[in-house]
This record gives sequence, structure tokens and C-alpha cells, in this order.
Amino acid sequence: MTKQNYNYSLNRGEEQESWLKIKIKRRASYYQPIISKINKNDIVLDYGSGDQKLKDFIKNKNADYFSLDTDSSVNSDFKTLEEIPKSLLFDKIIFCEVIEHINYNEFINILEKLKKHMNKGTELLITTPNIYYLKIFEITHLQFYKPKNIKMLLDNLGFETKIYRLWIKSKNPLVELIRIIRFPFTYFFEIDFNCQKFLIYAKRRDETKSNS
Repeated sequence: MTKQNYNYSLNRGEEQESWLKIKIKRRASYYQPIISKINKNDIVLDYGSGDQKLKDFIKNKNADYFSLDTDSSVNSDFKTLEEIPKSLLFDKIIFCEVIEHINYNEFINILEKLKKHMNKGTELLITTPNIYYLKIFEITHLQFYKPKNIKMLLDNLGFETKIYRLWIKSKNPLVELIRIIRFPFTYFFEIDFNCQKFLIYAKRRDETKSNS
């Protein structure tokens, strides 16, 4: 099977993490930044799970997988947040290509309801398209999130947030040159024509530490 080199970089002002440069099989490569955050024995909720593409990857990490999708045409463990047992707490909650399909206030409402199912160190693992990357538009996309806005949203809800940029490295030197030429737009104006997706890692803040 052919391989693709997916490159990732942090927002300016942060050092790049070495594990973010990966070269793996095409099918898994897009999900690798999510899967790499899953630990053995984690309890994971895949919110908006659809056809559960992440299920096998997560179970291969010896983690417990639960799915939630409101679409009646797909199989999932839960159809609503209210169906989740009160005693069930998640270590990781995934929103993979989900938040662009719901509006801003609905996303906040979902996170507020999920808080009772979070541990102190629960992590949100989120991917969402970049509004400035022209090829990602779909009619079902209701809301686009700029990195600064989503970081502010999650910080205000009690999370420590890092946002990464995702793009596929091209073998064509001209394409990579164009990417470099475009970079000043990202750095100075926060208009990013290069990256296809954003990866958001948000860890729930330990409120007992922050209040001490």
C-alpha cells in the first residue's frame, strides 16, 4: 500500500513535537494524531461516530470504545447524552469531523452536558476543517471554527488547549514552494490557505489546582 507523509505543526510561539511527523499507512494516517493519544485501558467516547471508523484502531490499543450518534440509520451505543449511564466516566472524548455540523451554541451545550461524564484529566480530541482551505466545503457544514475562537471557547469551559495544523506533504516541489510563499498570511494575518484540517487537543483543567 502506498504511504503518505502527513505533516503537523503547532501554532506560532510553540515548539513542534517530534511525534507529530509521521509516515504511516494511508488508511490510518489521518486518524493517527487521535489514536496516538489513546492509552491502554482508556474509556473512550466517539461522539458523532457515524460508521465507527475509529473503533478498531481504539480497540487495538486495549481501550474501551463507546459510540454516540443521533442518526437513527447508524448503529451506536448511545443515541442521546441522556442514555449514557451516570456512572460512566470517559478518559477521552472524540469529535472527529463533527463540530462543523453543529452550531456554536449547540457545541457548548454538548460539552456542558458531557462534563458530568468527565474525569479530572479528561481530554477532548477534535478534528475540524480549515475554513480557508477551499476544497473542504460541504453543504452540511453549519459552523467553521478559527483556531483563536475555538481555543477561547475551550479555555473558557475549563480546558487547556493546543491546536495543530494538518496538511499532506506533496512530492511536488512547486506545491511545497507555494506553501512556503503562503506562510506569511498564516503568521501575520491568521489566514491559512495551506492546512486542510485543525487538530485540537484539550485537557480538562484540574479545578482544584487552579483554585488553590
